Amino acid sequence: MPQWIENLKAKPWIAHLLRMQERFTARLGNQFAAAVTYFSVLSLVPVLLFAFSMLGMVLTVFRPDLLDWIRQLITDQFQNNPIGNQLVAVMERALSSWATTTVISLGIFAWSGASWMANLKSAIRAQMRADLGDPEKKGNIAAETLLNLGTLLVVLVSVLLMFALASVATTFSELILGWLGVADSYLARAAVYAAPVPVSLAVGFGLFAFLYAAAAPRRIPTRHWLIGSALGSVGLAVLQYGATLIWGTFSGNAAASIFGPIIVLMLFFNIFATLILYLAAWMATAQAGPVVRSPLAADVVDAPAEFAEPPVPMVREAVAQKAMKVGMGTGYVIGAATGVGIGAVVAAVVGWFSRAVRKK
Repeated sequence: MPQWIENLKAKPWIAHLLRMQERFTARLGNQFAAAVTYFSVLSLVPVLLFAFSMLGMVLTVFRPDLLDWIRQLITDQFQNNPIGNQLVAVMERALSSWATTTVISLGIFAWSGASWMANLKSAIRAQMRADLGDPEKKGNIAAETLLNLGTLLVVLVSVLLMFALASVATTFSELILGWLGVADSYLARAAVYAAPVPVSLAVGFGLFAFLYAAAAPRRIPTRHWLIGSALGSVGLAVLQYGATLIWGTFSGNAAASIFGPIIVLMLFFNIFATLILYLAAWMATAQAGPVVRSPLAADVVDAPAEFAEPPVPMVREAVAQKAMKVGMGTGYVIGAATGVGIGAVVAAVVGWFSRAVRKK
């Protein structure tokens, strides 16, 4: 590896980012973010149902004149066609049942919202636990459910407020300038664009600080908690302003206006969950862990083993000396006998050969 890369990795903040990325990947950060996105989309169903019930309450209780206007609008669009009256009847039945719809939607929202927050907390704790294999600590199920609902309400209010401020600075800026009658003023235009930004950042900072304080399995160092919350606030503000701008560009196309908001919403949920988990991994890896050295990094020669006592001989020394003398004597005798025998055989062969020559 080039030396400049090693020098770059030696910088504390670069090393911190590398530890963050390693933990996020090793602890399935992308998979947890995808799961949070799924539960987020699932939780939108009761939210839409509740919004429809609130619409029914407004049109049937507070503003029945608007209901008459909508009824007349539908009838005019389907003149001399019975389908218009059928649509009006279906609409009136649906809107008049707003009370039942409200109860059902709130019940489903309480269950799905508490489950959503529980899954988000589990994902954050998976990044921040000392060991991923450690079991997650949870309290009483009733208390946990109420706590999750309270946390969910804080998160929802904060995100909606930030979206409203982002919309003021982007989508509705021209409309607001027209209402104020200062559409031609560059100073007023700059104020409308810039004023919501610090408020949005402050709301986002409070959101992330509250979320990490509620979900962290252990106390986070104050410095890293504040820095992480500030980074989350900036990231969420950029994400919301970008989503608002993209949402506005879809309004000019019929097909994009139908599918575009759904795509933007799912993309927002996924990036938002990824941002939360990345910052959780960043705060959890603020302190570098101990360096574990390999046992083969530095071989150490073992000292020779020493016996506690000298080994006991199997045969006494005197017996061994006698056996050695007897063995050597026996060897000499056998060697001499062998030498004499071989000499006699050679002499006999030579004598036989000499006699045979003389006879000839």
